[in-house]
Amino acid sequence: MADKLSPQPTNRMPDALTKIASLYHKELPLITKTPLLFEKYCPFVPTSYQGDSASFVVGNVRVTVGQERTGRPMGVLRLRTHKILFHVLIKLWEVLDYPDKVEFNIIDLLEFLKKSTGGKSYLNLMSYIKDLQKISIQFEDIATGQIISNLTILSEAVFWNRKEKDKHQLELFHAYYQFHSYFQKVFKEYTKLVPMRLDQLLKLKTDIGIRLYSLLSIVTHSGSYQRTLTNLLIDLHLSSKYNGKYERKRKLEKGIKEVNNKILANKKRIKCRIELTKDKKDYKIVAYQETLGEAMKAQMEDPTINDLKHIHMMKAIKKPLPARKSQKKMPEEVSNILKKMMGES
Repeated sequence: MADKLSPQPTNRMPDALTKIASLYHKELPLITKTPLLFEKYCPFVPTSYQGDSASFVVGNVRVTVGQERTGRPMGVLRLRTHKILFHVLIKLWEVLDYPDKVEFNIIDLLEFLKKSTGGKSYLNLMSYIKDLQKISIQFEDIATGQIISNLTILSEAVFWNRKEKDKHQLELFHAYYQFHSYFQKVFKEYTKLVPMRLDQLLKLKTDIGIRLYSLLSIVTHSGSYQRTLTNLLIDLHLSSKYNGKYERKRKLEKGIKEVNNKILANKKRIKCRIELTKDKKDYKIVAYQETLGEAMKAQMEDPTINDLKHIHMMKAIKKPLPARKSQKKMPEEVSNILKKMMGES
């Protein structure tokens, strides 16, 4: 059965959203056009990926993540760390009404993510934010060998610390970030047109679940969505290993089950399942959005939105860096690493 994306005229969705869905099978070269194309050219690789850079082909475009023009690898952007953080940073930007620079308290953000506020956790968080600033996403026209563009998600990510007077052991860490100007338009569309909820995203445990939740929240907006598992694996950049239909089903079914019934911000939920195609040569995913019933009204509001408002440093309650009971101040080794990351001597 051929893949299809079939909008239903009775679904009165915004024209812009319908247009985004209709572009899914067209090979537009730039990731900055629409949220759907950002998902199609998704620069985030599986968490278990071992390389220092990654490359994959979408249509006639080669996408390379984490490689300088000289060929030196820079590292990659991973699904369970960088992509989830990416969506949190976009939502925080939206909650604060799209400022040029978003200022926040690092300890507050760690608590929002339900992470430890110890030294290792905030070093990792700062490292992931810095990765969004330094790791490049390169697009190459395969036919001509021409580099179409070479971008990073963040144009700035700056960290600094302050000490409370007369409290030597308290160090309060703050930061700000700014999205690259090329991405600001498409990321604003994310906040307006992609009905993902952070509380649902943060519950996802698998890489495929994380990718599918953001992808299906877009493509099911205009009606039922069907895609063979062969082509879905290509969309997820996982196609090389799984030649048999049962292998493909085993690879994808856990992530599909994880996303099934996940709630969206538009008072609907994603319904998705795996079926055999009519010719029985492959399996396919069938996905659509279902309106929530009256009993689900209590779950219609995303509880993370109010939490995000308190991460902004001007509104946050400044919290001290938690110290171990056996010590009065932060370990010197961690302090030196932080100072080096923040450009202090």
